[in-house]
Amino acid sequence: TAMADGDWESGVGFNFGLATVVKDEKCGLIDTAGNIVLPLEYEYAYAISDGVVQVRVDGKYGLIDTAGNILLPLDYDSIYIYDDGLILIVKDGKCGLMDALWKIILPPEYDTFGYFSEGLAYVVKDGKYGYIDKSGNIIIRIEYDKALAFGDGLAVVVKDGDMGFIDKAGDVVIPLVYSFSTGFYNGKAVVKEKGDFKVISKTGEVVGTFIFPKEADSITSYDVNGQTELIHAKKTEEIDGKEVTKYGLVDQTGKIVLPIEYDEISWVNNTESWVNYVDGLATVKKGELYGAIDTAGNIVIPIEYDGVSSFSNGLLLVKKDEKWGYIDLDGNEILGGFDDASDFNDDGIAHYTQDGKHYLLEKVAIKKERSALGVFEPRPPIDSFYPTFP
Repeated sequence: TAMADGDWESGVGFNFGLATVVKDEKCGLIDTAGNIVLPLEYEYAYAISDGVVQVRVDGKYGLIDTAGNILLPLDYDSIYIYDDGLILIVKDGKCGLMDALWKIILPPEYDTFGYFSEGLAYVVKDGKYGYIDKSGNIIIRIEYDKALAFGDGLAVVVKDGDMGFIDKAGDVVIPLVYSFSTGFYNGKAVVKEKGDFKVISKTGEVVGTFIFPKEADSITSYDVNGQTELIHAKKTEEIDGKEVTKYGLVDQTGKIVLPIEYDEISWVNNTESWVNYVDGLATVKKGELYGAIDTAGNIVIPIEYDGVSSFSNGLLLVKKDEKWGYIDLDGNEILGGFDDASDFNDDGIAHYTQDGKHYLLEKVAIKKERSALGVFEPRPPIDSFYPTFP
């Protein structure tokens, strides 16, 4: 059975060849020809893999195939696409992992998981940190008070307030004697010991000096997976009776490479302990405008946009003068002038709105070089793709 335009109230863009549609607060799936693949009888339905659908019934989530066969029982609070083909499941406030074959490799008894870097990710249980591999094996015992992602072969770990480094075998290679530490980048890390900042090598030898920037109140080591040497500096002051915090970047000598005058640097002002560089870029906000920097702190996309989304498929979705469009990683405009738009999904499909009509936009060809120039094919108008799920 095919659904004509207007037969459903709202929906979500195509993923793995299927789109979610909603009618009378019930969700189902259609294919690109409009044929109903999954009946509209679920509280939530979304294709998360080829032939695999996440659904919700009576407030609980599970996985089914497009024939309705249950792959994972519907008794979970949440299910998320996690990292590198793994699925994160949540039950009674605890997290677990499934592999790409829908087999549970870690039961839902953990507090949270980090993202994989150099083949390992930290895992937290009862407030303590350790590391797992992509098969769900505990590789490094869960015993630390805090841990960051591996970078340059080593990871920062914390115990009883002291910081040091372990290797991927879990051996302590630099003693836990520091009150502050960044991760390693190009064989060097900035640490603080007995009140003094210094730069050390991967053997723990002092190889340089870090001069604390006088413009900053503090510096913070964020989890950047060894992508950059830059350290986040911040300064908080009272303006018109309200505390205002600004952020910038310094290098491994303490030299300011991005002035401490930004309101956001990617995730730096959130509660997350990592900074998201995608394709070597991170978004920044100054005042009410957005742009992007590279891992050296250079502004590569001008700070002139009213809004930004996330980098996807080599493009950044931006808003300027009340219109949305796509720019490449060098800031070149690829497409624009839309009233609303979405990021491209893993299938290379986005949706946009123009003059009250809704369209799917398919990226049918794209170069792999840094300038992500491509060929784009708008599809015929479709009904609304902006639902509010029950």
